[in-house]
Amino acid sequence: MTAAASHTGPQSGWVLDGRYALDAPIGVGGTATVWRATHLRLHQPVAVKFLRDPADPALRERFMHEAQTAAAVRHRHVVEVIDVGVHEGWIYLVMELLTGESLADRIGRGPMELADAAALLGQLLGGLAAVHDAGILHLDLKPENVFLVDDGDGVFPKLVDFGIAASAAAPSDSWSGERGIMGTPEYMSPEHVEGRADLDVRADLYSLGVLFYEMLAAELPFHGRELSELLHAVAAGEHVPLERYRPDLGPHVLSFAERALFTPRLAC
Repeated sequence: MTAAASHTGPQSGWVLDGRYALDAPIGVGGTATVWRATHLRLHQPVAVKFLRDPADPALRERFMHEAQTAAAVRHRHVVEVIDVGVHEGWIYLVMELLTGESLADRIGRGPMELADAAALLGQLLGGLAAVHDAGILHLDLKPENVFLVDDGDGVFPKLVDFGIAASAAAPSDSWSGERGIMGTPEYMSPEHVEGRADLDVRADLYSLGVLFYEMLAAELPFHGRELSELLHAVAAGEHVPLERYRPDLGPHVLSFAERALFTPRLAC
């Protein structure tokens, strides 16, 4: 049984398992906080992610699932998970410390040049292939879950946040349940939106197609005033043609982007 969590929560000066010294918080999300820390034995900076509500058993299960899933993949374009543990009741995940910005931040500054978007797409396909080769579906590909690393020699992407990733052999075991279907509606494939239990790699490829569109347009292809309208638009394929935002791209690129949004559907 895990000890009750400290009410104060993570704080500078904590030393986790005698190896990781917390320095300062660097990010806050809906379910987790991320701290910069130092690996005391290797004298290397790392990132430590804490679950914000360690008392929630469902969130704890998802958090451990994320750690185990991400740790199963080793690839330049996938974030590296180093360790997982519990300190004073607070469950934590240790990852490589990334320097740069999220793809969401980059898109927020406007459309990308075709060459840059195509280069990122190719690299993300490589990382996604490694994820799929490990028998895993990510199922939550979105700009916030792509980190653009700047290592001095250039910028390259890493896939992060495997919180709802699933086994390709039984995807519905992870992404659906008592809390309903999990994911980000704007990037979910029609099959995901419809609650299909037999998702496969095409669900992730579809989401990557939405990312490519958004990189080029700085807009999403599907819209709705209410969630129900958005989900209907996704399921029906009713989207804004990319040409409306980027007529300069030419017919071949526009055709490719359109095909990416209509990855062959699962058989009904």
